[in-house]
Amino acid sequence: MGNAYDFWEGHQTVIDWAHLKIHEGVGFFVVASAALTASQVVNMLIVTPDTAKYANMTFDFQSALLTTFALYEASTFTYVTANDITAFNRDRNSDNTTGLLLCSAPGGSGEGTPLEIVVTGGVSSNGRANAAGGLTSRGEIILKRNTSYLVRVVSGAASNTYALVADWYEHEFAI
Repeated sequence: MGNAYDFWEGHQTVIDWAHLKIHEGVGFFVVASAALTASQVVNMLIVTPDTAKYANMTFDFQSALLTTFALYEASTFTYVTANDITAFNRDRNSDNTTGLLLCSAPGGSGEGTPLEIVVTGGVSSNGRANAAGGLTSRGEIILKRNTSYLVRVVSGAASNTYALVADWYEHEFAI
């Protein structure tokens, strides 16, 4: 838990570490959502810098129908500047920017090592949804520095939709 002193009320306030990082202006997020066709693949690349600043990330994923969410480490896909994804600072008063590079539709190929593969939602034999699905990452993952991560969404049904929120804060460690 992080500690802060409430100067207005004159008492100590306790908030969790991730919440404290938002107040320090080093909490960020991106949101991606779209309609999907059957078997459509959506890729997002996250590239971490070779610095002592580490990204501590969680994912929230929802889909209307059968969909696979996957996270791969050490991907050999390449960052495409033209497809840059803008990350937003959770403290809207802060001018701090993330040290990560993020892009949609990265170039090349090579998924990397699978860290998480989750199948959500469902489809009945007549193509109607049995249930929507989702994934909320309860534990954050500290991304390895100087490493590329591939986030992949694969639709298992026609007329599908998905929404993905990547949420992180950056913390500097001595290296």
